[in-house]
Amino acid sequence: CRLQHAAQSAVVASDEAVVPSEPAVPFELQTVCGLRTMPFDTAAVVRSGCQPAAASIEVVSTTGVKSRTGNMNQDCVAVRCDDEGSWVAVVADGHGAHGHLCAAHLCKVMPKLLAEAARSADVPAALKAAFARAEEDLQRAAVE
Repeated sequence: CRLQHAAQSAVVASDEAVVPSEPAVPFELQTVCGLRTMPFDTAAVVRSGCQPAAASIEVVSTTGVKSRTGNMNQDCVAVRCDDEGSWVAVVADGHGAHGHLCAAHLCKVMPKLLAEAARSADVPAALKAAFARAEEDLQRAAVE
């Protein structure tokens, strides 16, 4: 997959200058939450990017048992691996009438924020800032 990304990093024509293409897409997977399902039904998993060849990863999120029918899975799992081989995983447990929306939103934004924080010179401070940014972003999304 790295070779594929490296090969896609530039397009070269014989008599033309090198034209950069899109940056490499990290491998990501995320469960789909917010669907009404039967107890113990598993959530669908959406994958994108190129999974590292040496990696084997699976996630499962199941609907709980609050009633016998029509439960909503409010839990979300997201995993991300960047070009450098760094992994980040987020598990968000939604609660309340809109818990699934909060969980899905956090699983969308947190992996990138945490990956950026892990590359910082001051990781503890960067992690605190990442969570603060995610909270602000979630508050903005709630208003929209």
